[in-house]
Amino acid sequence: MKKITLILAAIIILIGIPALSYPESKKTVSNKIFGKVLKAEGVFILVMDKEGRTHKFHLDETTRLNGKIKAGMAVVIESSDSGHAVSISTNDPQK
Repeated sequence: MKKITLILAAIIILIGIPALSYPESKKTVSNKIFGKVLKAEGVFILVMDKEGRTHKFHLDETTRLNGKIKAGMAVVIESSDSGHAVSISTNDPQK
């Protein structure tokens, strides 16, 4: 009986750790920015909003992209409070 309890506890821990280790900030969208791409380089994108403020966003494999991002493009970025871009949609009229 003790072996079964230990095995079940180990399985619960192994399943629970990945769920807890994924940052909550990457899961939730808290900001929506409409702007123009100033620079798209590596894992970062720099965007100027309609008020002239610049915002830097981090991209990774979880970021949903709608097309190729290039400087000068109009975009809509949904991001977390920590600056992670959750999704980027282009407003490219040539699409």
